[in-house]
Amino acid sequence: MYDATWPRSGKRGWRAVRLVVLCGAIAVGLAVWFAQPLYAQDEDVQQEIPITCRACEFRLAPDGSIAVVFENAAVVGDEAPQFARLPIRIINLASGKPTGRLVGHTDYATDADFSPDGKRLATIHSNGVIQIWDMARRRTIGQFPTTIGGGKIRYLPDGERLTVLTPGPASELRVVDAETGAITQILRKPVLSLYAYREAFSDITRQMDMNFCGLAVAPDGDSVAVATANDELGFWSLESGAYKVLDRPSDRMATFARCDLHFSADGATLYYLDTKAKQADLWDWESRERRSIALAETERLSGLALSPDGAMLAWAAHVDDVPTVLTAPVDAPEAVLDSALVVTDTLRVAPRITAVHFLPDGSGLVAGGFLATDDENAIYIVGAESAP
Repeated sequence: MYDATWPRSGKRGWRAVRLVVLCGAIAVGLAVWFAQPLYAQDEDVQQEIPITCRACEFRLAPDGSIAVVFENAAVVGDEAPQFARLPIRIINLASGKPTGRLVGHTDYATDADFSPDGKRLATIHSNGVIQIWDMARRRTIGQFPTTIGGGKIRYLPDGERLTVLTPGPASELRVVDAETGAITQILRKPVLSLYAYREAFSDITRQMDMNFCGLAVAPDGDSVAVATANDELGFWSLESGAYKVLDRPSDRMATFARCDLHFSADGATLYYLDTKAKQADLWDWESRERRSIALAETERLSGLALSPDGAMLAWAAHVDDVPTVLTAPVDAPEAVLDSALVVTDTLRVAPRITAVHFLPDGSGLVAGGFLATDDENAIYIVGAESAP
């Protein structure tokens, strides 16, 4: 018998099937689109990732996929530790979303560094504790004591040792086993005598000759560059233990102007921003020759970055009292390129805290460490300009 209802029900069934297929295709398309890195969608689009903190310092993983964010201990000052500020937050730069927190320390972090393979994170805290974190499991796998007050910390290229720069007027560089916490080497500037040491410390400005504020480890694993609060630039050889002075200005005291030291990925260049002279200093590490590059006349400079190909500079500054990030070719620094990264006017560039980093493949910039008065902060991602 002919059933006139079958075609109608069959049509409804096929419509339902087509609707399901269409919705599935849309869902897959959206998933693929959202899976793309923010900085790869459009070089000219600025991305803002909101974060709650007063001054969010951040560190990039070696592959540029994630950043860890922690409250700046110096900005918080003597404030009693607040639980909401203590966790180190993990941000996925592709989604712009928090993906976890590192919880377990009892005081503010003063520095952090990823292991070369990105699987570990070393943090140093104001209460004199170093923590080693397993980034896959989001848990502590090592904890050992260091000098109270925190300091700076960097992995050596072998991923098995750490360099720790202790805080205070008598800073020293320690090489620490990243698994056991054993101190295998202690390096400090030579002192002629206890009398000479006491004489130096009778003058507050001369104390700054031994107060190191900058630390960078060369990719060769031997040279460790440091800068003092009085802007002396020097380095230790871990093999020989010898300390050599690269540059020691005599007309500036306690300016902390060269604290943000970096080596290029190939180890050929040591670079930093001289916030007092408003210039970028690039040292050829083989010849030990310096090239100084005057930067645009702006205020509150911070966070110099050198692109992976060595062609571009980027730094944060106030332009007409508006926080922004500027870029310029190394060979034509006067040709400043506006990176299109303009920070909300509720934030401020904080010297020695605000940082700018090129992504490892050179496709974009990440900036953060801005100072907020209301805890509504952010880190930013923007497409990088290419050198002309």
